[in-house]
Amino acid sequence: MKKRVFLIFSMIFLMVCASMSLFGCLGPRQTKLSIKDVYQSSYGSIILIIENVEAIKQDDKVEVSHNGGITWKSATKDDGIYGEFNNLYRYSNDELKAGKNYTFVARIAENEQLKAGKRSNAVKLKTKKVLDLDTVNLFGETIGDLILPNYHGYYDQYLLLDKGESLRIDKYEYYYEENGKMKEKISEDDYKLDFEYYVVDKEYALQKYRKHVEEFLDVENNANQQDYEITLAEMAALFMSVDMSISDYAPVVWRDYDWEKGIEKDEEFNKAVFLNGQDPSEFAYVIMRIKANVDTLASNMIILPVELDADYAQ
Repeated sequence: MKKRVFLIFSMIFLMVCASMSLFGCLGPRQTKLSIKDVYQSSYGSIILIIENVEAIKQDDKVEVSHNGGITWKSATKDDGIYGEFNNLYRYSNDELKAGKNYTFVARIAENEQLKAGKRSNAVKLKTKKVLDLDTVNLFGETIGDLILPNYHGYYDQYLLLDKGESLRIDKYEYYYEENGKMKEKISEDDYKLDFEYYVVDKEYALQKYRKHVEEFLDVENNANQQDYEITLAEMAALFMSVDMSISDYAPVVWRDYDWEKGIEKDEEFNKAVFLNGQDPSEFAYVIMRIKANVDTLASNMIILPVELDADYAQ
């Protein structure tokens, strides 16, 4: 009796294995991916950082699931502007709602030779809503792909100015004197939003973006090497700011803006000073955004070139 039962179970096992083999379940699979981290960009989409990105071949497609592997949708590779990122994948899905917890997994999709890879490690993330406040209009206007500040004379405008020992944010408004002449003054309204900033390190920007900048500069025929180096440094700062604004990911440390102290000119700040090739003035490039909170994402980033020791420093 025991022998008969054993034979029956053996036959069932062989039939199951044969069926699985017939339908490809036991066939070769794509490599299993490993997720290093998951975060939400300022635009609301999900960014996955893949740890073993070398497993993804050129024609492979990456699929992402926000429900632990129940449903899958293709993700888009995010190379940055100049191809400096190779491990970021952007995932968007209308089913994602702000304030909800999701479990993200990834895999390499099935192709003609291989079955889809096993699902990766799971990373949990609670999504947030996109910030409605337009940070660009708070500080400046868009010129091409860059964000440049407006200057005095703009109503209801935030300005980041050099005030001597530190850079400080003020907000200006108009008022009229008794003689009818229009003047401007620092706003008396409550305008102190929670900002955070990153002062662009000149050497880091040059190291990261030199080869991209030099594509736009005539290196061999440049008569003034000093002007060339200055221009190179300035453009590297702008390249970095645009790249951060679009890719939402860069290995930098954000600092909270202190309304009492401003951005102090410490030793680290001095590494960020750029000379202007046209005149003897100096500039710092500050990337700024409104901080995230428990419910809301951080705002889009903006680049603010600040002239140091300018005439309007107070």
